[in-house]
Amino acid sequence: MKFTSALLAAFAALASSSVTAQSDDSSLATDLITVPVTEIQAGKGYVAGVRSTQDGTNFCAGALIGPSHVLTVASCIPNNIRWVSLGADSYNGAKSGEQIKVVAFLVHPNNTDDFQNDFLILELEKDSSYKPVVLDLEKSIVKSGMKGGRLGWNDTTAEAVQSRYLQSVEVEFVSNKVCSKELTINEANLCSRGVSATKSCMGDDGGAVIVKKKKHEVLVGLVSNNAGCGEVGGVSVYSRVSTVRPWIDSIIKGVCVA
Repeated sequence: MKFTSALLAAFAALASSSVTAQSDDSSLATDLITVPVTEIQAGKGYVAGVRSTQDGTNFCAGALIGPSHVLTVASCIPNNIRWVSLGADSYNGAKSGEQIKVVAFLVHPNNTDDFQNDFLILELEKDSSYKPVVLDLEKSIVKSGMKGGRLGWNDTTAEAVQSRYLQSVEVEFVSNKVCSKELTINEANLCSRGVSATKSCMGDDGGAVIVKKKKHEVLVGLVSNNAGCGEVGGVSVYSRVSTVRPWIDSIIKGVCVA
């Protein structure tokens, strides 16, 4: 498969230097934090840290969606994206997991300045040894009242005290009507509301939002467009993965030619 010239230009810039749900009020969701943050000191293979150097510090997160592709958010582009760390227990260094060079990237064609379609696919120099996260195929996997989890090296307060270890916060999905009263969102968004100063904070952009289904962890969203940090009742916005599943498939099942 060969991409159009517009797509090739996006890939060449770096190389040279599931869900299929159509959303309704029940499937477009916000979440409420129900338990404290949990540290995952062993890491998770599909959880990616995005950084500028091999042994540097993550400035964004992401998820391994194919052997050599990581999904993150386009709002991370202003940073110097050069490396991805996978399966690591720490947000920096190269003593655990694996670190793979990024050779190309592609922004979602409908990405906007107001964070709509806030998606970015990174192509890696070689295949990862870790298993990619599941992208669900069913319609409306996210239901009001469902429990899920948010993963990342998130700061838990506005003072930006970043955790050394990967963290997980349980979330409960509810209708998007609550979120839409405070923020302008559409079917491409999921939202969360912090209830105990546990809202997503700096360093979490691109962090995976997952649900458990048939013993699998399924990627349903990425942390995006954080407004404020750590406030009780504060709102976080997620990019909804299911709305761009056809685009994702067209990339990870093809051959990227730079």
